[in-house]
Amino acid sequence: MLGRGNTRPILFPYPFPSGLPAQKAATAVGSSPMTINLPLPADGSLTLTAEEMADLTGAARRDLQLEWLRSNDWHFVTTRAGDPRVGRLYANLKLAGQELSTATVGAAPWEPNYAAIGADAER
Repeated sequence: MLGRGNTRPILFPYPFPSGLPAQKAATAVGSSPMTINLPLPADGSLTLTAEEMADLTGAARRDLQLEWLRSNDWHFVTTRAGDPRVGRLYANLKLAGQELSTATVGAAPWEPNYAAIGADAER
């Protein structure tokens, strides 16, 4: 199902959620970013294809796909035509049993310590 195509590394700038199966995690060192190799289709699409959506939901019809996504608490967006779109990374993590929260996704970005720049030169 999910996993056809090329594999490209994806960097996670925040500590990865605990409990990720070992076969998915490539490396993790302290609080540094984790690299994980997730399959991407040849076109590099970040969302599931229509075939993958049908495979995931067990339905080819749009209304049944939307019903399945809602009843299983999946986050998705719809196109202007009303077709559901699910992010490839989200789908891989959800299928691996990871519960994603807005705290993980919306974490504050890292900022450098500007006060420390040039501190060694003053000593």
